[in-house]
Amino acid sequence: MYCNYLEMKYLVSCIFLNLLIFANIVSSTVNIYPKYDDPTTSTTKYEIKEALQLSCNVTTEDLDDNSKLSVKWEKDGKLVTEIETVNKRVSLSHSEDNVMYKLQLNSADENDAGNYSCVALVNNIEVNRAFIVVESKIYVKIQKDISVIEGEKLRVVCLVLGNPVPIITWEYNGKEYNKSEGRVSLETDTEKNVPDSVFILKDVTKEDQAELKCIGHSKSTNERSEPSVAVVRVKDKYAALWPFLGICAEVLVLCAIILVYEKKRNKTELEESDTDQSPEQKNTPDHGKDSNLRHRQ
Repeated sequence: MYCNYLEMKYLVSCIFLNLLIFANIVSSTVNIYPKYDDPTTSTTKYEIKEALQLSCNVTTEDLDDNSKLSVKWEKDGKLVTEIETVNKRVSLSHSEDNVMYKLQLNSADENDAGNYSCVALVNNIEVNRAFIVVESKIYVKIQKDISVIEGEKLRVVCLVLGNPVPIITWEYNGKEYNKSEGRVSLETDTEKNVPDSVFILKDVTKEDQAELKCIGHSKSTNERSEPSVAVVRVKDKYAALWPFLGICAEVLVLCAIILVYEKKRNKTELEESDTDQSPEQKNTPDHGKDSNLRHRQ
């Protein structure tokens, strides 16, 4: 009967390993009885697109030969093998002595975050479980070089990757912003639905040229992400006009050169035309008249 296990003690340790990057071990220990009040919960982080492995080390005392110990894995209350987005990438294994149970999830993505459970059972009856809150690491990114024209509005969107959705704060010109203030407004990115991930600065001046940072914070641990840094450059409001004026000046100079050249060429052609006439034609203006008279005679 089930009451035979009242004096049994099961030790469950839940360990998180990031296999491809580094070993990051987060352990929690619980004493498992047929009834329990305070199951253990731990929080772990994983790298997106890397392999995620959860291990459950189960040790038993005074377990007789008629008792069968087993372990199952759940995510958000469902068996991992029954979750469509997970079952094709997950593999479950255990050691030969049935002490170490492993869950491996390949190419982990944002949606793999959630509440996992390592459930210990005796003769298919749950005796206890340990909870592992699995969160993806937070990644933020903004454009590195940002230019804005003096007097206009600066708008910067911070691309955020992480589950659960992190808290976003900004650092600009030496000041931290976690809400709208003064000329600075923080808005929600409607595409990704991430609050405060859009930074807006109104009526930009030359003094607003400074460094801008976007930072993500975990809601559960308040862990900060690596900041994404950009340099904001403020251009003169007439900056776009100067190239146009320069082009106009070049066109005017070119037209002047062409006019001077044409005028000089016409003058040269006129002088050459005068030079081509014979001296006799120039000195005897009535030469044509005498020829006509002889012809009539």
